[in-house]
Amino acid sequence: MDLRLQITLLCGIFLGGGFIVYLLRKKRLYIKYALAWLLTVVTLVLLALFPEAVRGMAYFFGLKTPVNFIYVVEGAFVLCILLICTVIMSHMNSRIVRLIQVQGILEKRVRDLEVMAEKKGVNMGGGKDESRDTYISESK
Repeated sequence: MDLRLQITLLCGIFLGGGFIVYLLRKKRLYIKYALAWLLTVVTLVLLALFPEAVRGMAYFFGLKTPVNFIYVVEGAFVLCILLICTVIMSHMNSRIVRLIQVQGILEKRVRDLEVMAEKKGVNMGGGKDESRDTYISESK
């Protein structure tokens, strides 16, 4: 591999890695979600620093050129990251469903308590909360 190409690849890899670290430091990305990206950066650095190893692995796997091996490796990382994102999204979806259920139960409890308080003639803190009722009726 040409030295200029190696330097260019390393610069691009370090820029991408730096962006990931920036997102981590600004708390826009959690470390548990960034691990796959950081592993990708480390792997790309190793592949760029040791082109002979890439050539040997490409030959071992029966690929014609080392570039094809790099594409296969990156395709595998993209699929892993996609799987991780799908698992995270599924987990978040189940948490959202649970949260909606709990909110519905709590709203029913509040309404039941308001009805009981009205029957007993107890003032529940200044009257009815119209903004909450408006929100509930708009969401239905």
